[in-house]
Amino acid sequence: MRNLFILIFIFSIFGLSSCGKDGDSVKINAPTYATPSKPFTVNNDEEDEDRLNVYDIKRGDPCYPYIRHEIVKPVATCTGLENGRIKESYKITVQSGKLCVLRKSFPNGVHLYTVIGDIKERQKNQNLSNYRVDIFGQSKEVDGLLMFEMKAENSSSVKYNLAEDTVTIRQVSKLWKKRRRYFRMSCKSISRVVN
Repeated sequence: MRNLFILIFIFSIFGLSSCGKDGDSVKINAPTYATPSKPFTVNNDEEDEDRLNVYDIKRGDPCYPYIRHEIVKPVATCTGLENGRIKESYKITVQSGKLCVLRKSFPNGVHLYTVIGDIKERQKNQNLSNYRVDIFGQSKEVDGLLMFEMKAENSSSVKYNLAEDTVTIRQVSKLWKKRRRYFRMSCKSISRVVN
């Protein structure tokens, strides 16, 4: 076996020079690589520049608990109140809030979205109180709005405006159809809301 390796080694050193036709050596034209004068960069889309890097999310952000979640992916963090009561007929005025929009994607192309977080709100002649928002549903996109609904104690509808990065939430109690809350918050995109 050792002799075989020695034979191969000798052949590779001396034998290759005689592999060409009539004693000419074989020339192999290998591609060459030149180092570019400028460093290599990837051009990001303009919409990617507006996105928040998931690693820039700090404690206290509503999406922080879901950064490394195995099932859901944070797609937007919503902390700026734009309108605490869109229509006067709704009883509760939202004063502030921290919401996270999450997406769970399935292999068949179905996306389940959740808006989760806390808001501070006030009903007429009452003290400020905390309310836990937890709304989920299968999404559909219509005219630049990502929409989903959930029927529970409160019948809830969510509209996420893809162009403006705002989330609008409307809730009506199923009992007596009382209009509870209808508010809008501005969001910062973390990843694509719709694939």
